[in-house]
Amino acid sequence: MAVKPEHGIECLFAPRRTVLDRLLVDAARKVGAEVRHGIALSEVEYAANGRIVGVTLKDASGSRATIGTDIVIGADGRQSTVARLVNARTYVQGCNASGIVFGLSHGYQGWRMMVVIAVYGAMFGVMAHLRRSLRPGMMAHATQDAVAGVLLYFIARS
Repeated sequence: MAVKPEHGIECLFAPRRTVLDRLLVDAARKVGAEVRHGIALSEVEYAANGRIVGVTLKDASGSRATIGTDIVIGADGRQSTVARLVNARTYVQGCNASGIVFGLSHGYQGWRMMVVIAVYGAMFGVMAHLRRSLRPGMMAHATQDAVAGVLLYFIARS
């Protein structure tokens, strides 16, 4: 798929996380990093000049440990804990139009249903954005489909 160069980005790569994570862990160990699994970042420690000098980590049992560090790398994904803790600003933000496209793809059901489904899709998109999860929208969509299916079943039987 061709990618239009934009915002200083000339190409995109999306390796499988199972491959990428292993490569990153191996490379980090090779240069002397201590790699820990099952640990979550909970706080960032700052010096008086605003520079990060340490982090507080929490394990599965809830035990916390604070360690000093010269660098913190936020490679923890789209809903980054690191970005949230350091109040990182958003450089580029897009609009999710997939809900409207989802509705338009239901044109075979007629204009009225296409508009209704586009509105539902847009609402689910907003819900996913606000909740930072697709799960509520997926549950609402499944509930709507189940209720419609049950109603259609009883209508067909009568």
